[in-house]
Amino acid sequence: MAKMPTPTACLLPLLPFLLLLANFPPARPQLLRECGFSALYNFGDSMSDTGNALVQFDFAGSGQHPYGMSVGDEKPTGRFSDGYLLIDHIAESAGLPHCNPYLRKDLDHSKGANFAVAGVGLLSKAQRDKFGIHFKYSQSGLDQQLQWFVNFSKEAFPDESARKANYGSALFVLGGGGNDYGGYKKTPEERMTIIPYVIAALKDRIKTVIRHGARRIVAMGVYQGGCFSGFNETWLKHDQGPIVCDKEWNSHLDLHNKEVQLMVGDLQREFPHIHIAYGDVWDGVQWMFDHYHSLGLKHNSYRRCCGIKDHEECGQPDVPYCKDPWNYIWFDNFHFTGHAYQLIARKVIPWIHHDLDCANPNSTGLKSDAAGRIRQQQLWSLPFALSFFVLV
Repeated sequence: MAKMPTPTACLLPLLPFLLLLANFPPARPQLLRECGFSALYNFGDSMSDTGNALVQFDFAGSGQHPYGMSVGDEKPTGRFSDGYLLIDHIAESAGLPHCNPYLRKDLDHSKGANFAVAGVGLLSKAQRDKFGIHFKYSQSGLDQQLQWFVNFSKEAFPDESARKANYGSALFVLGGGGNDYGGYKKTPEERMTIIPYVIAALKDRIKTVIRHGARRIVAMGVYQGGCFSGFNETWLKHDQGPIVCDKEWNSHLDLHNKEVQLMVGDLQREFPHIHIAYGDVWDGVQWMFDHYHSLGLKHNSYRRCCGIKDHEECGQPDVPYCKDPWNYIWFDNFHFTGHAYQLIARKVIPWIHHDLDCANPNSTGLKSDAAGRIRQQQLWSLPFALSFFVLV
């Protein structure tokens, strides 16, 4: 009588496919709803600006078609994309409305406010003047956004107890830094010297929101700026294959992220009952880069949807744009498409959920290291894959 194969033996031939499925976690809508956030407050740059840039300075790009072309009735929303941003997906996951820009006083801010402005950095203007860092448009920084936040707090919550109750149950997201390095037109070695100042600025801003009552915070990292579509102008005809990036530039930004993670650890030890998550957009973007074709993106980082040549600014008259942004990673020179943000959110939001420990809101904020978190998150979908084969 032939010996029956063991269950393990049956699964072994399927292991490579199971591991492949583990890299493609299913979307988990409103995962952050478990956290019970009452509001969302965001600080940052164009990666999360939902319209402040249109008000603060004379730059109409994100207020013109084709920006917003994939949203509702195809009207520009002030976002630097054809669709919604990562911060929008975070809000949706938390069961909250999209975060309205603070400078739009005519909009509702009862569920939070977005203070992010495109083109700004973490360093103050005085620090940028010291280093000779110049921005093309806005000259403010995250310090200006925190001043807006202080003003907002006084207006919205004149009663201190009400303010602390609201902020204690809200989610605060702070990020940026890429513009600081991009504006520092020096050698790679010289750019390294400003990293401690950039990290210290982010740390100081986080401490400000903690002093105002924030208890759940996400410190966002930066993504692979060396993979900008604009860096690949000579490769425009090579539309398939692996993502090719400026390794020197990416290594600098990767070091910034490592310092952000160390800073998060320092803050957790200083404020053990505050939950602080590291917003790991780097690994989320890398996952998308590694699997972009399988995820339904046809064009790698050599092509962008809006504008063909580097000097063309999307949103300006006569600048060409694609009709199918869903197929692209990059919408313009420096910003992702709405589809790309949606994919990045599928990875980043579960990591944020894990680090904030929403199932245990009264627990200490101290968590395991980032590498352990990422390994755990990559494996969580394996039982889902196994159950699929049991069912079939």
